[in-house]
Amino acid sequence: MDASHQNETNVNKTLANLINQVMHGRKTRAESTRMIAGKDNAGLKPDIVIIAKGRSPVVIEAKYMHVPEIQVQDQAREHVGKCIHKQTHPIEAAIAVRYPASLAQADDIESALESCQLSYCAVYPNGGRFPKTSWIKGSVCDLADLIQLGRVGAGGACCR
Repeated sequence: MDASHQNETNVNKTLANLINQVMHGRKTRAESTRMIAGKDNAGLKPDIVIIAKGRSPVVIEAKYMHVPEIQVQDQAREHVGKCIHKQTHPIEAAIAVRYPASLAQADDIESALESCQLSYCAVYPNGGRFPKTSWIKGSVCDLADLIQLGRVGAGGACCR
């Protein structure tokens, strides 16, 4: 019998739960439709949305390593500047995450995510990116630190 294959949706939901556990005061939603405000955005479905009262939401777009870097980054960038329903501030940062191929074969996704190294970068308005050219390698907790420290303060245009 072939080994199981974890689809991206399962991994995204597990990552959202782990982020929620380490980022107190934040709420995460994974694989939810109609999160982005506006008729033209009805088809957009961010992989993960992180919301905190009085702060700009952060979106994560995540793909397995076999998906080209630029594609993951471009999908993340699509969300920057848009608004989440019922939120005051627009999305000021999106994070592109690349999952290691080993997650696809993990029977226990949560344990595998807790012990693996993710690759990620943050994208900002006007083409900004951190880091400028490479990808950060780190744990789920390291990713949560980037979300916490990234440009996620209260600011920007109002979404109402």
